[in-house]
Amino acid sequence: MVQGADVREVDQGPACFVGGDEPAHAVGGALWSGANAAQTMRLAADDVTEIVLDDCGHYPAEEQPARLAEVLEDFLGRSGR
Repeated sequence: MVQGADVREVDQGPACFVGGDEPAHAVGGALWSGANAAQTMRLAADDVTEIVLDDCGHYPAEEQPARLAEVLEDFLGRSGR
């Protein structure tokens, strides 16, 4: 598992990420990173759920805000946060 300063070695742009053995959702836009977001997260986390948003590029929060909100609500609801 990659930890601490080593995570900076994985330069895939900005991300919201919790690593280690905590569950993580990796969200990628199909028109940009797609499944690569999850592949990158798996370098630092053990339990990664891959989510690819259709008709979305590099900025899911701007391009698909309602869908991203659903994804985050689902994740937070299932993780008890």
